[in-house]
Amino acid sequence: MPQIDTKLVGPLTVKPPSPLPQDLEQFIRGAGDKGIILFSLGTLMDAVLQKHQVEMLAKVFGRLEQRIIWRLNSK
Repeated sequence: MPQIDTKLVGPLTVKPPSPLPQDLEQFIRGAGDKGIILFSLGTLMDAVLQKHQVEMLAKVFGRLEQRIIWRLNSK
């Protein structure tokens, strides 16, 4: 298994990571050398972002070479 390089931005985790589900693992590995971006605002996403801001983020993410993983709970 090739090593996955990680750049942690934000708080440190307090426990060792669990294995990823197979579909997510394949999605990440499929990104190749371009890599992925994990975008998370936690609970702020629902409280702060308005529809036009979500649409703007989706448009910007669509222009990047990296694969994007982000969570969005719509109201």
